Amino acid sequence: MSIKDFTSQTEVLILVGGRGTRLSSVVSDLPKPMAPVMNKAFVEYIIDFIKKSGFYNIALLTGYKSEAFNTLISQDKFSNLNIRVSHESNPLGTGGAIKQAMETSSFGKFLIINGDSIIKLDLLTFLQQSLGKTLTVASCFVKDISRYGEVVIDKEGWIKSFLEKTGRAKSGVINSGVYFAQSQLLTLMPAKKSFSFEKECLERLSLEKKVFSLVYNVPFLDIGIPEDYYRAADFLKEHFPETVD
Repeated sequence: MSIKDFTSQTEVLILVGGRGTRLSSVVSDLPKPMAPVMNKAFVEYIIDFIKKSGFYNIALLTGYKSEAFNTLISQDKFSNLNIRVSHESNPLGTGGAIKQAMETSSFGKFLIINGDSIIKLDLLTFLQQSLGKTLTVASCFVKDISRYGEVVIDKEGWIKSFLEKTGRAKSGVINSGVYFAQSQLLTLMPAKKSFSFEKECLERLSLEKKVFSLVYNVPFLDIGIPEDYYRAADFLKEHFPETVD
């Protein structure tokens, strides 16, 4: 299968519906992915990175203050992308939002990405290495897992469990918030509309040896707390210069 086939058959789902309560002291009137970094919203860097990785089919999974994203994607710079909005009229949780977007999609392969974090990942290679699996997590080695929790992986690459964060500073492997999923995942999701993807899909399916992991030791940033948000400009300039205007 050619690179064009991979990208043309895949839709990138970006989760942008959260309120970002831990960042509210800094950005109180915007969804967290719309937090300004230098001259544009944080999620714009993610979209630029996705585009430069060769993917053009994108769905924004919106909730809180979704009108901000409608304004964003109306910009001329996004006119060459096949970009849509999958809006939750009522809170659906991360799982419900992903389920709704997959059910309304014409694609069978999905890259799922959190809209408040970014990882220096070769997205195309991740997708290629994930083929044959219903659900794959891009896990990331970090020096301090205290605010993330930890991913436990067996020797074959299957996730055994997701450990809760303990607040203790130590190195380890975390869930980066980037996933590859095939449409078959819909058959494994809860029947209800609203649910947590992390709790009711990832954790449950990992107990059944149905969640694969690929581990990377690459730069990663989550802007969920003020101190990391303040690092975003320097991080992007160093690791994602191609997205900085």
